[in-house]
Amino acid sequence: MAAADPAALGGPCRVLIILVLNEAQTDEVLFGPKGAAAALAPGSLVIASATVSPNFARSLGQRWRRGEFLCSMRRFRGSGQAREGKITMMTSGPAEAYAAGEAVLAAISAQVYRLGPEHGAGTKVKVLNQLLAGFTSRPWPRRWPWGCARG
Repeated sequence: MAAADPAALGGPCRVLIILVLNEAQTDEVLFGPKGAAAALAPGSLVIASATVSPNFARSLGQRWRRGEFLCSMRRFRGSGQAREGKITMMTSGPAEAYAAGEAVLAAISAQVYRLGPEHGAGTKVKVLNQLLAGFTSRPWPRRWPWGCARG
């Protein structure tokens, strides 16, 4: 569905997936002047997936209101896998969010890991995964001193 701004999606959409780059963009889509949050109907689900800190993900859950549900999602695998609905997701959010979005999550992913009700848990796992991937890659011994030298 095309819309002029996120607020225009709030009325007709019951599941809103936000795929943006960072915290500022996520905040703008939800809570900006033309944000979707004010227009969403009670019982709607927002699935937020951006590179954000665990603290920001937790703050989204705390800022949420009424009967909407929030689920944070971290995607693994590439765009080809996404087109085929075969990505892996690290998710967190209340049980009601999973109930509201179960069909959507199943349609877009091969595996959904539910990491509990605390917002930000998926972000923590993604950070850990990235760190482990960096340390197990071959060039890390050269990167480590370079990174340490730069703080």
